[in-house]
Amino acid sequence: MPRRCAWRWRAALVLSLTATSTLGAAPATHTVAIDGFVFRPAVISVRVGDTITWRNADPVAHTVTEKTAGLDSGDIAAGGAFRFVAKRKGRYTYVCTLHPTMRGELVVE
Repeated sequence: MPRRCAWRWRAALVLSLTATSTLGAAPATHTVAIDGFVFRPAVISVRVGDTITWRNADPVAHTVTEKTAGLDSGDIAAGGAFRFVAKRKGRYTYVCTLHPTMRGELVVE
């Protein structure tokens, strides 16, 4: 194969792989710990289609609530978990309705 053709072929392959890895990325799974009456991490950034799981490590129930994003876990019992699939881009500040000083932020890109 002539050098010029080989270069074009390699460039096309690299561009194709790059586009596939960024545009066709499979949805990811993220975890937020509820521990010590705090959401950890306090701010989490995800992509549309990603799944976020909140795991309650505290000895009492908590909620994850933000109406605009459609977040409404109900009570998450001690040791329990709540899963949510991000469907809409935006910045959402969520709260535990049982302990309103507990706040977190979900950033969906």
